[in-house]
Amino acid sequence: MKVPKKMKRYCKHCRKHTEQTLNLTHRGKRSSLKDGQRRRDRIKRGHGDGGHYSRKPIKDWNRSSKVSNYKGAVLECSECHKKMVVKGGFRAKRFEIKK
Repeated sequence: MKVPKKMKRYCKHCRKHTEQTLNLTHRGKRSSLKDGQRRRDRIKRGHGDGGHYSRKPIKDWNRSSKVSNYKGAVLECSECHKKMVVKGGFRAKRFEIKK
Protein backbone atom coordinates (compact mmCIF):
# COMPACT_ATOMS: atom_id res chain seq x y z
CA MET A 1 0.00 0.00 0.00
CA LYS A 2 1.42 3.36 -1.04
CA VAL A 3 0.35 6.44 0.89
CA PRO A 4 1.50 10.02 0.27
CA LYS A 5 3.64 11.69 2.94
CA LYS A 6 1.61 14.91 2.77
CA MET A 7 -2.13 15.05 2.21
CA LYS A 8 -4.92 17.58 2.60
CA ARG A 9 -7.34 16.55 5.33
CA TYR A 10 -9.70 18.15 7.81
CA CYS A 11 -8.06 19.38 11.03
CA LYS A 12 -10.53 19.39 13.91
CA HIS A 13 -8.40 21.90 15.83
CA CYS A 14 -8.14 24.47 13.01
CA ARG A 15 -11.66 23.54 11.81
CA LYS A 16 -10.60 23.63 8.16
CA HIS A 17 -8.75 21.55 5.58
CA THR A 18 -4.99 21.81 5.96
CA GLU A 19 -1.95 19.97 4.64
CA GLN A 20 -0.96 17.22 7.05
CA THR A 21 2.14 15.06 7.33
CA LEU A 22 1.88 11.32 7.88
CA ASN A 23 4.13 9.52 10.38
CA LEU A 24 4.07 5.88 11.43
CA THR A 25 3.95 4.79 15.06
CA HIS A 26 4.25 1.47 16.87
CA ARG A 27 1.44 0.03 18.91
CA GLY A 28 1.93 0.10 22.65
CA LYS A 29 1.71 -2.80 25.06
CA ARG A 30 -1.68 -4.39 25.65
CA SER A 31 -3.43 -2.97 28.67
CA SER A 32 -4.43 -5.20 31.57
CA LEU A 33 -7.46 -2.94 32.17
CA LYS A 34 -9.19 -3.77 28.87
CA ASP A 35 -12.48 -5.66 28.97
CA GLY A 36 -11.20 -8.80 27.24
CA GLN A 37 -8.19 -9.10 29.55
CA ARG A 38 -10.35 -8.57 32.65
CA ARG A 39 -12.76 -11.24 31.43
CA ARG A 40 -9.89 -13.67 30.89
CA ASP A 41 -8.50 -12.95 34.36
CA ARG A 42 -11.96 -13.42 35.87
CA ILE A 43 -12.33 -16.86 34.27
CA LYS A 44 -8.88 -17.99 35.39
CA ARG A 45 -9.41 -16.80 38.98
CA GLY A 46 -11.01 -18.77 41.82
CA HIS A 47 -12.18 -22.36 42.23
CA GLY A 48 -12.90 -24.85 39.49
CA ASP A 49 -11.40 -25.19 36.07
CA GLY A 50 -13.55 -22.47 34.45
CA GLY A 51 -14.27 -24.83 31.57
CA HIS A 52 -10.59 -25.36 30.78
CA TYR A 53 -10.88 -29.15 30.69
CA SER A 54 -14.19 -29.28 28.85
CA ARG A 55 -12.71 -27.85 25.64
CA LYS A 56 -9.48 -28.01 23.70
CA PRO A 57 -6.66 -25.56 24.43
CA ILE A 58 -6.66 -22.29 22.51
CA LYS A 59 -3.70 -23.33 20.36
CA ASP A 60 -5.82 -26.19 18.95
CA TRP A 61 -8.72 -23.96 17.83
CA ASN A 62 -7.44 -23.95 14.20
CA ARG A 63 -7.53 -20.18 13.90
CA SER A 64 -5.23 -18.71 11.30
CA SER A 65 -3.18 -15.69 12.28
CA LYS A 66 -3.43 -12.46 10.34
CA VAL A 67 -0.82 -12.20 7.62
CA SER A 68 -0.85 -8.41 7.37
CA ASN A 69 0.51 -6.12 10.06
CA TYR A 70 -1.21 -3.17 11.69
CA LYS A 71 0.45 0.17 10.97
CA GLY A 72 -0.45 2.96 13.36
CA ALA A 73 -0.51 6.36 11.71
CA VAL A 74 -0.33 9.87 13.12
CA LEU A 75 -1.10 13.01 11.11
CA GLU A 76 0.48 16.34 12.02
CA CYS A 77 -1.17 19.58 10.95
CA SER A 78 1.12 22.04 9.16
CA GLU A 79 -0.61 25.10 10.67
CA CYS A 80 -1.34 24.30 14.32
CA HIS A 81 1.18 21.39 14.62
CA LYS A 82 -1.33 19.27 16.51
CA LYS A 83 -1.11 15.52 16.04
CA MET A 84 -4.12 13.32 15.32
CA VAL A 85 -4.24 9.53 15.29
CA VAL A 86 -5.78 7.92 12.21
CA LYS A 87 -8.56 5.83 13.69
CA GLY A 88 -8.09 2.17 12.79
CA GLY A 89 -4.70 2.88 11.24
CA PHE A 90 -3.72 0.80 8.23
CA ARG A 91 -3.52 -2.96 7.83
CA ALA A 92 -1.27 -3.98 4.98
CA LYS A 93 1.44 -6.48 4.09
CA ARG A 94 3.64 -3.77 2.62
CA PHE A 95 3.30 -0.14 3.62
CA GLU A 96 5.22 2.59 1.85
CA ILE A 97 5.11 6.35 2.37
CA LYS A 98 5.64 8.22 -0.92
CA LYS A 99 7.64 11.43 -0.77
